[in-house]
Amino acid sequence: MDMDELTRRQFLQLLAIAGGTAAVTMATGCTRLSPEGAGEDGAVNDTDDSGDATTPDAAPEPATELLACFMLLSDTHITHDNPVRAERLAAALEQIDAFDPRPDAVIVNGDITNGSRVVEYDQFFEVANASAFEYGRDLLTTCGNHDQLANNEGSQEEYDYVRGLWMSRMDVPMYYDRMVAGQHLILMGPDGIGSWWDRFNITSEQVAWVERLVEADEAAGINSLIFCHEPLPSTVYGTDEGQWGFGASIENPEELEAMLRRHPQVVFITGHTHVVPDVRRRSDAEPTYVNEGSCGYSYDPRGGFRRENPLSNGVEMKVYADRYEFRFRDFLEKTWGNVITIKH
Repeated sequence: MDMDELTRRQFLQLLAIAGGTAAVTMATGCTRLSPEGAGEDGAVNDTDDSGDATTPDAAPEPATELLACFMLLSDTHITHDNPVRAERLAAALEQIDAFDPRPDAVIVNGDITNGSRVVEYDQFFEVANASAFEYGRDLLTTCGNHDQLANNEGSQEEYDYVRGLWMSRMDVPMYYDRMVAGQHLILMGPDGIGSWWDRFNITSEQVAWVERLVEADEAAGINSLIFCHEPLPSTVYGTDEGQWGFGASIENPEELEAMLRRHPQVVFITGHTHVVPDVRRRSDAEPTYVNEGSCGYSYDPRGGFRRENPLSNGVEMKVYADRYEFRFRDFLEKTWGNVITIKH
């Protein structure tokens, strides 16, 4: 079928196609890359070393106790002359407050504002303060590239100003961490000067700081959930080679990527691409990569990134002792996709 012929309802139906363990994605037109051995219906046909199918009784009972639940949002793009963006965030928070279970925290992962203006920060807090969530306790944020929007050539002085504005208005450092419901949330931000305002530069000092926290979590048996607005290349849909996010994201990815690969149990959660949400883990030797889509305006990539009728979406993340479960949320249709399971 030609991509442009897909209707919105067909898109939502495809968005609901998700599931399985390990090698899971919603990339390349939002179809799922089935796990090795999956049948035509997407069910996994487990085999033992002899190649014979195992019986369902052989599978261990999954741990059923829910340890934590989070709602992952990104790219609200509160805009001083466009009230729709603030209205979309307000509508999303109202829906989230009614979810069962109610999330332990909502994390808005960057591009809170569209132009790094004081009035846009004020609008964000008008929405946040009117919601059922308390900023700094169960409503957390990271800095995005639009929140470090320099006006001219991107000089050090300009970056110092806009990042100082971010830290003073949001009352957090450029990178910081929080413990919520027994889970370690590590919230990164751009602390080096980038070549352009839409690129992140992550310093070696920040990477070392993250790794120290992750190593301590490993020793304590705690899950490390790392939030960074901009993704690494070739990790989630929108960052594959030839796609916009492949180059217009973290511009010095090598050190961060190498560190993450040393700790494959971590979950690296990003935004920035503005395409539909995506979850990928290609092997047990790699981290889990998650992209939240966009609450402010997300696109169906099969429509050629046309700006008419943008979507509004996010990701619910549930944490169990043996697995993570993800569901994509369409805030406009008020519908869920199916559950995507990642063992850990």
